Amino acid sequence: MEKLKAEILRGSSMRLCRRVWHIKTALLCTAVYWCLPMTAHGETLAEIETAAAAADMNIEEYSANAIVDAPGLEECARISQGGTCVIDGESREATFTLVKTTTGAAAYAQSQARAVGGMVLNVAEIISPGIVYDEAEVRFDIEGVLTGDRIVVYHCVKGEWKETEVLEVSDHSATVRMHEAGIYCFIRCNDAAAGQTAAHDMIIS
Repeated sequence: MEKLKAEILRGSSMRLCRRVWHIKTALLCTAVYWCLPMTAHGETLAEIETAAAAADMNIEEYSANAIVDAPGLEECARISQGGTCVIDGESREATFTLVKTTTGAAAYAQSQARAVGGMVLNVAEIISPGIVYDEAEVRFDIEGVLTGDRIVVYHCVKGEWKETEVLEVSDHSATVRMHEAGIYCFIRCNDAAAGQTAAHDMIIS
């Protein structure tokens, strides 16, 4: 398990550097994808495709800041983010970038889901280039989530899952209170008896 934790942390660092390097291109990707006029930066669709491939994403994922196919998960719900967030109490437009993780991170998330009697919807590294905050309320669009679902979110901190507060669950979305970047897993746990305090701060040995 220690080897698995090390793989998660190592893969997280590598993907963070690569994703930040491509962040300028990501801002232009939607316009290029829908064949809107070329921007002054002059990126071509081929360059966008190259950048998406470097981030282990397809064009749709890269342009929409979404993860459709997560490494290590045979089935996962499409997750995306973008729009208005509450940053340190102030409502503003902000994007929290989703980065694909590793098969090791997915396996670790599945272990946590089994422990709380739930099912992994998706797992992603979430970063916020250019956004400095102590607390952020971030809405994630999650395919298949319905009002009344019990969605639990965990943040991997030094190899341990720490539960993150879910503020609201509505059709196809969940709003999460975040304090820092990192790897997060989203779990549907509709059994009201599951996912209680016994799952908090659990260390998988």
